[in-house]
Amino acid sequence: MGTDQVNVCSILSSRSDGQIRAIAQGYSQRYHRSLAEVLRKNFSGHMQDALLFMLEHAEDRAKHDAHMLDAAMKGMGTKDELLVSRTVMIHWDKARMGQCRAAYRHFFKKDLVQTIKGETRGDYERLMVACVESGM
Repeated sequence: MGTDQVNVCSILSSRSDGQIRAIAQGYSQRYHRSLAEVLRKNFSGHMQDALLFMLEHAEDRAKHDAHMLDAAMKGMGTKDELLVSRTVMIHWDKARMGQCRAAYRHFFKKDLVQTIKGETRGDYERLMVACVESGM
């Protein structure tokens, strides 16, 4: 890893969401390309994933939450522990859960509750649905 990469990692990992948003906007205005595009080009693997995770979380938390929940249900079988931890984490803030549900509907063109019902059963389903509906 070069010096510039170490500096980028240091900067993004030590800033607040508001500061990261300002950095991304300033970078885009100055260089006419997105910071995410530059991160994808100059980093790879887990480091790229971590930096994009921080950037996407800072830029649009609701979209990020929706994508994280979808990723827990995507593919062969639901990743139950991820779905539970992510749902419960978002559930504690009713406004955040409401924003997440709206973002999920917007980006995936389906209702989060219905998706969860299709991926879970029994008490597990009732618990996940209760957590998601608490933001209504």
